[in-house]
Amino acid sequence: MTSPSLPLPQGRPQSRRNRLVRRLRAITGAIMLVFVTGHLIAHASGLFGIGVAQKVLDVTMAPWTVPPGSLLLPAAFLLHASLGLRALYLRRSLRMPPTEALQLALGLLLPMLLAAHITGVDAALSVDAGVDSYTRIMALLWTPTGALRQFVLLGVVWLHGMIGLGFWLKGRGAGAGWIAAWRIGAWALPLAALLGFLDAGRSVAGLVKLGLLSPTLSALPADLHARAQANEFAMIANWTFAIFATFAARGLRHLISLRHGRVVVTYPGGRTVRMLPGGSVLEASRLGNVPHVAVCGGRGRCSTCRVEIVRGLENLPPADAEESALLSRIRAPAGVRLACRLHPTGPVTVHPLLKAQGRGRRPSEDPMVHGGREKRVAILFTDIRGSTAIAEQRPPYDIMFLLERYFETIGGAVEAAGGTPNAFVGDEVMAIFGADGGDGPEDFAAAATQALHAAGEIARRLEVLNRSLVRDLGQPLRIGIGIHGGPAVVGRLGYGETRMLTAVGDTVHVARRLEELTKAHACLLVVSDDILQAAGRAPATLDASCHEITVRGRVEPLAVHAVPAEAVHRLGG
Repeated sequence: MTSPSLPLPQGRPQSRRNRLVRRLRAITGAIMLVFVTGHLIAHASGLFGIGVAQKVLDVTMAPWTVPPGSLLLPAAFLLHASLGLRALYLRRSLRMPPTEALQLALGLLLPMLLAAHITGVDAALSVDAGVDSYTRIMALLWTPTGALRQFVLLGVVWLHGMIGLGFWLKGRGAGAGWIAAWRIGAWALPLAALLGFLDAGRSVAGLVKLGLLSPTLSALPADLHARAQANEFAMIANWTFAIFATFAARGLRHLISLRHGRVVVTYPGGRTVRMLPGGSVLEASRLGNVPHVAVCGGRGRCSTCRVEIVRGLENLPPADAEESALLSRIRAPAGVRLACRLHPTGPVTVHPLLKAQGRGRRPSEDPMVHGGREKRVAILFTDIRGSTAIAEQRPPYDIMFLLERYFETIGGAVEAAGGTPNAFVGDEVMAIFGADGGDGPEDFAAAATQALHAAGEIARRLEVLNRSLVRDLGQPLRIGIGIHGGPAVVGRLGYGETRMLTAVGDTVHVARRLEELTKAHACLLVVSDDILQAAGRAPATLDASCHEITVRGRVEPLAVHAVPAEAVHRLGG
């Protein structure tokens, strides 16, 4: 079905405001995460003694005890909490994935747990007790109730922050190294902090038992205790009122919206979901338990939630600047929109374009498995010349043996250079370089260098293979190699347990086209100028002839270089 074109304007104030809000939430969350990380490091250093913990605490707290840090931290906390309540109010449905629901619940609980800690520590440090601040705080917290509350607070704060950091990393296509570091840090640091807290607490209790510390340190004076309790009650009451007001506003909005009816979203098979006006199609899917892929969590950072508009174009607002840019980037055809950004004002029929995983199967948390991630990689293609004539002259089992030796040669050369051979179709091999690294310029340069080295290693090993097969074939195997680099979506595709690393995008198509150009230019390798520049290789050093080809999606022609076999051999050195 052909859909009419959708208007895609260049920008709207709504888009800029939403982008600003997301950045403020990320920045304020990062500020608080840095503060909490410093606290955990100080607690972890308690494993080496209270004195060490005090010195570390002095260092980690120093930026927050004087302006602008002393003003920045409470401002970040208040703004982050306010933006969280705003996000809660704007949700049209409270149905959400379990991880998002957990993050929301922890965020609502967090200020209530922090109230006792903030007011108690503030009261304890307001008077001189004759001991350092860490010892004073540990003596106050080292009670059955105080220790339990500290454990719960630590878990809630850290888990809330790590979920948010995980969303941020995955939404920006962080490399496998960053994801691994996030997972290790999410467990290692709080565990070390917990052990340090326990060790420091036992040390303080031992000093009290020996009479080296006063038992009165474990409690506040009556007046300070009363003041701390009053402040704690006020903080909890204010936060509770803010939550209540948010839900009350949601209820009022619901009552008002009833006067305007419901928006009906229809899915394939005739299934319908009725929702309040203003909600997104992705929210409608969650409300109706309709499986709908959204790798970035509905934050508009990927395109996996995209849908085709079957009917109801007249009931759709135009795409904002961010959605327009993302749709243009993936070259989406007319009539395709992002479900997370699509807020219909009337009935609409949609068709989700990416199939969600079936129920009963746990979706992978690895973005390389579920949805993939975009990064800059180098792609290499190689193919046997005259393979049809060779196949016609030999039995199928001989061809199988020949291809097995050939694939071993190519695959071994690619792996030796640091790449991943991922596709063996007929006599064609595709390899990816840089799939597991980062996405900075230096990472792409390394991938380009590896791809060039692989080409040289392939040429060297192919000579060895040809010498071993000269009696069987009567002539050497001749191949062509094409290398190009750029952005591609890299992920593990397949079914069930059978998955393999692959890459999708125009970069792959161009690399295959360059391999085909080796026939026209009678050379062993055709490589793009992008690869040579990234690897720091001058075309003149490879005796290469320069050519230009047109590539879809690029205004300027792509410069490519035809490299003779003798020069390709030098790349493997």
